Amino acid sequence: MDEIQLLDSEGAFHEVLRGFRAIGLPLNSTLETMLNEHHTHRTERRGSGYTQATRHLAEYINYPCRHTEYDDARLFADKSPGVVPRLRERAAELGFEISWRNLDRQRIPCELMHDPEFGELFRVELGRQRAIREVPERFELEESIVLARIMRDLVLPVDARELGLEELPLFTEPLKIGTCPLAEKYFLELAERFVRRKGRLNIIRGTTGRPLMIEKLNLGDDHSCISVTPLVLNGVRLPAGSLLGVHYDAPAGGQPNAELPGEVIPLSACRGFRFLRLTTLSVSPANRPRAFSKHFEAQVEGGLFGPGVVEISQLLAVAETQLRGLP
Repeated sequence: MDEIQLLDSEGAFHEVLRGFRAIGLPLNSTLETMLNEHHTHRTERRGSGYTQATRHLAEYINYPCRHTEYDDARLFADKSPGVVPRLRERAAELGFEISWRNLDRQRIPCELMHDPEFGELFRVELGRQRAIREVPERFELEESIVLARIMRDLVLPVDARELGLEELPLFTEPLKIGTCPLAEKYFLELAERFVRRKGRLNIIRGTTGRPLMIEKLNLGDDHSCISVTPLVLNGVRLPAGSLLGVHYDAPAGGQPNAELPGEVIPLSACRGFRFLRLTTLSVSPANRPRAFSKHFEAQVEGGLFGPGVVEISQLLAVAETQLRGLP
């Protein structure tokens, strides 16, 4: 179907744009331009608008003060924090301090709910948060669901322990690691256990002993990693297939891999991580051409190994193999 036919009356092409607009929270103009696949984002360096949108979300995910400020409002066209400041102010006037995030999962004191002003403000904000929590269910396309879940967690942070996921420490300083559309090149090769000359792969292992991600060295930019399992960073769930940067003090104190050159490094040795973007492997092979469009096309035209075939489960298997024999 032609893209023009998919535009709604307000010019929103992507399903995510239409979904957030439907709940009264249209996304900001930057995300709208990106997800509508404007030609300025469909370049050799940027990849596709969808890829760019995940880089844009990285700015929020990597923001260290996100939980205490209203920065999530920047996701939306209306950047106002709405009723939240007055909601918290009114609670303080009544002698209570509340966290405004995840209101639907908190026990609010009866004294607050009996106050007419607080009660009205609470209902307004609760409605907004419930709409955001449920928004991923509106979508049918895999890539829309993946993106909407990240956006939901930006507003409504998750607890890694409740979800049974590993939580990564956030590294607050920028890392000099590239995110070009061909960054997947070496990870696609690693899926077939092919490591180029002088290349190395480190397996970052979680507290439960399971592999979390693969870090590549001497293969393009060092210290870029691909997650092989869902993880939590700064309250946001990141799907397997996320591209992250890692910082640790060398040497990291790892043990040799069982097969391929490199080491197994414990998560505790890593000082922190930064989310860079989603890779094409975050979406199933059948949906990559649609989700990543020009980005995926560039991988095919560039002769990358199996961009439409390799699955993240293959990289997980490679990582698990390197742990063989370790306690």
